[in-house]
Amino acid sequence: MEPVEISRNLKDLDRYLRQFKKCLQSAHFEKLIAKAVSCTLDLPFFSLDDEDPNRKYRLTWQSYVKTMAPAKNKADAIAQAYGLYLLIEASQKEGPKQLTQELEPIIRHYESLCSEPGIEKKDVYVLVVYTKLRKDTFECIKSYVSKGFPIILLELQIIAKLLETTQLVFPFKHLMLRRLFVGILKTVKNADTLSDFREQVEDVFLDWRKLFFACEKEAFTAVKSYEAMKKIGDLKISCDDIVGELEEDPLIKEYFKTIRTALTAELVKNCLLHQGLAFDPTSTFDDEEIVSPVPCPDFKGRGLRIIKAVERIHEQFPQK
Repeated sequence: MEPVEISRNLKDLDRYLRQFKKCLQSAHFEKLIAKAVSCTLDLPFFSLDDEDPNRKYRLTWQSYVKTMAPAKNKADAIAQAYGLYLLIEASQKEGPKQLTQELEPIIRHYESLCSEPGIEKKDVYVLVVYTKLRKDTFECIKSYVSKGFPIILLELQIIAKLLETTQLVFPFKHLMLRRLFVGILKTVKNADTLSDFREQVEDVFLDWRKLFFACEKEAFTAVKSYEAMKKIGDLKISCDDIVGELEEDPLIKEYFKTIRTALTAELVKNCLLHQGLAFDPTSTFDDEEIVSPVPCPDFKGRGLRIIKAVERIHEQFPQK
């Protein structure tokens, strides 16, 4: 299932689930949420049928695909990302059993994972998704958060927007999620009511999205500019021509509108040069900004050398 399809299914969940038997809809909902998180983090998706414990970074949906049967006493899914662990719980329950059948086991799963060797409590978060959250469940989550439990409460529309954001900005760093999680935890803790939380969490997400876009502006602009250069096809290309090509791209328009920054020839040139995707052969007589695309093997070789250098540093100074 592609990210676009996952996002569409999240936004129209009833339509998506109607294709399955009613007794299996809950399992398919849990799988859909796990798929969404897997795509958001760009982690390989496994189930209990094919899990590879030797794969350090992965997301495992803790059910069997053939039968849709879950493992006993396990979270719906667990993601081992770069620098953090995510326990994922998704529920369609809407009655009083939200508390006894869903929230209480979540706390047990969290404490169990934190007790495993090599896992630090500060790196573990619990991602909880409800289709319809009850007020008493929110109040209980709020009390747990106040006690220090990192329960990240998200509703479907935010999950969909988060997925779309990370698909738009491909140089996504997993640790950027910590900023969003901290903001959501503060919102849960400080919101007086469930209605207040729903209003405030949207602002928290939009502020994080703007910051996220701004942090990755250079890499994003460089790659999109390189794509424009290849479309133009010349060996020496005016940055004004690149800007003209980019201004036709709706993704670029949305991106720069979000970060409230002007797309200029100077910005394009600097991003391309800093990211190693172009070199500066010369300037024209009237000082027009000119760049040339770096061949893909040259760019790839440079990137691999940087990766090897960083790996050597990690070998020399292992994490304590």
